[in-house]
Amino acid sequence: MKRILVGVALSIISVNLGAVLNRLAIAANGGQMPVFGFASPALDGGHKVGDASTRLRWLADQFVLLGYSWSVGDALLLLGLVLAFIACGRLMLIALTGKPLSE
Repeated sequence: MKRILVGVALSIISVNLGAVLNRLAIAANGGQMPVFGFASPALDGGHKVGDASTRLRWLADQFVLLGYSWSVGDALLLLGLVLAFIACGRLMLIALTGKPLSE
């Protein structure tokens, strides 16, 4: 049970940190997330192509995965969601079997 609680805590921290980092990048760049290395032909109103004037470039979308650009904040958000799903799955197993999982 302790491992589940640690997983939940880490997921909450990861999701919140990812959200804060994304908000910092957006706030520092006029309300839009800069995109580097993957200029989508259909950038929406929330994104803009990054350039030399981009602030906090290391927080911008600059990694390509599955056809989308990702930021450090996005990766932390995804990690947090995966950890939450794992913790919830473990809790469901305990609830369904009535037995604690071996630690």
